[in-house]
Amino acid sequence: MQNPSSILIGITSEDMYPLSEDRQFCFDWRAGEMRSAVVSTARMNLQYEGEPIAVANVTAHSEKVVAQDIGILYDHKNASGNPRSVLFNGILGIAELDLVGGILAARTTSRSAPVQACCQSEDRRSPSATAHLGRGAGG
Repeated sequence: MQNPSSILIGITSEDMYPLSEDRQFCFDWRAGEMRSAVVSTARMNLQYEGEPIAVANVTAHSEKVVAQDIGILYDHKNASGNPRSVLFNGILGIAELDLVGGILAARTTSRSAPVQACCQSEDRRSPSATAHLGRGAGG
């Protein structure tokens, strides 16, 4: 990316499978050195036992994950061990995602961040990508 104050966050409805980690899926994948991330909404509507239906909300879940990526990639915040923080680094499923807050702490700088959304239907995976996009086990 040419502008060092820019970040790129892509959003897909495809499932993502981290090949370099022992997990079945992931909600997002960040490439910090490239100041970019991909957020997957594929499993954000899953409901766990005892979860209120109103809480199983793809929009709210997506906003939390995107806020985390903005905090880490743009504001250079560190991931947190606090399960209530939007920067919590232990989100492994919907239950953990529901616990985190959705708001980043106010900035201490006065810079403004232009936000640009880019949606593409083409598959533009890099050969060095470490997560696989696919639908179900057959991918």
